[in-house]
Amino acid sequence: MRDASDCYHNQLVAALAAGQQINRRFRNVPALDLLLFLHSLLTEMASARDHIATFVGRSLGAPDSVDALNRFERWEEQRADDTLLSTL
Repeated sequence: MRDASDCYHNQLVAALAAGQQINRRFRNVPALDLLLFLHSLLTEMASARDHIATFVGRSLGAPDSVDALNRFERWEEQRADDTLLSTL
């Protein structure tokens, strides 16, 4: 996140140095770098989400195949259905 913030700052400084007017759209190389940093941030957040889902799944007794949030949700729904059926 810090890299994205630094890149955004560099983009604004470069725009002002190039004489861009305030409140007008523009595009420069730092803007493309900013998009790359934001993409990287979102990718890392998704990876962290899956690691957390794996950790929680393991602590609840999930099988090894539960290694991402979508698989954790599927396993949890199945577990809830099995619990409901066993109480009937």
